[in-house]
Amino acid sequence: MNATQRSDYWLKVERLRRSLDRKYSSLFYGVLKSELEAFAKDVKKLGPQAAVSGLGAVAWDEKLMPIMRQMYREIGVKFGNATFRAISVDSKKAADPYGLNDEFLDELTSFLIQWGFYLAALMTKTTKDRLILLVTKALTDGLSNDDIILLILSDAQMRYARYRATMIARTEVMRASNYASLKGAQKHPFLVDKVWIATRDARTRRIPKDFYDHWNMDGQTVEYDQPFISADKVGRPIVVDAPGDPTAPRGFTINCRCAVAFIPRRDANGQLIMK
Repeated sequence: MNATQRSDYWLKVERLRRSLDRKYSSLFYGVLKSELEAFAKDVKKLGPQAAVSGLGAVAWDEKLMPIMRQMYREIGVKFGNATFRAISVDSKKAADPYGLNDEFLDELTSFLIQWGFYLAALMTKTTKDRLILLVTKALTDGLSNDDIILLILSDAQMRYARYRATMIARTEVMRASNYASLKGAQKHPFLVDKVWIATRDARTRRIPKDFYDHWNMDGQTVEYDQPFISADKVGRPIVVDAPGDPTAPRGFTINCRCAVAFIPRRDANGQLIMK
């Protein structure tokens, strides 16, 4: 897969992801916004200290999880099927029947949801910690309850909530799309190699500008069951199955835009190599 083919593939993937990014960042933001408003009401009704004391018992992440589950299933269908069809065309077997059944989707969703629970909890904890600091400082500064409520519902807080929602949506759409693509590629009866695709622009991670590198991973090709390998700024190895691998350091995956593609493996005579 040459540079032009990788660029074309990435653009197709990015178009699919973009609408999902917008859809789910909006849904995540809706949850966070409603919880900020509920917290502001608690401050008005109970007072700042009582509202902060009760904040830890409010399970915001439980309201995020149904959205994440919906997102994973939608992405599983779109990217699993798209990858399978793309490999079918490359292998000249476009007539192969394929469909993602509920068992496949449940398996895919179950894997992703393990990390989704962690990320939802992290997102809500970060937001709650920010609110606790805000209220604590406001009380120290002698602000009134009404002033504290205005701070909670301020444009700055809403922008932060939107930023968090956008970051999680982008990261999870990327993670889920690449994992669904891996599973779709696995369904073929023949061997495939996988290719790391990074778009090379000013935002692409690279060393020494960044702590991690995706720039030089662009085009790295390995067997399906082998990992991609990179290294951080101090030389420690990063070993991952695909972009968005949840076992990788957070800084390696957050807001990543990379994709994984697949190439059917052939023997010396150009024939597909069966598993």
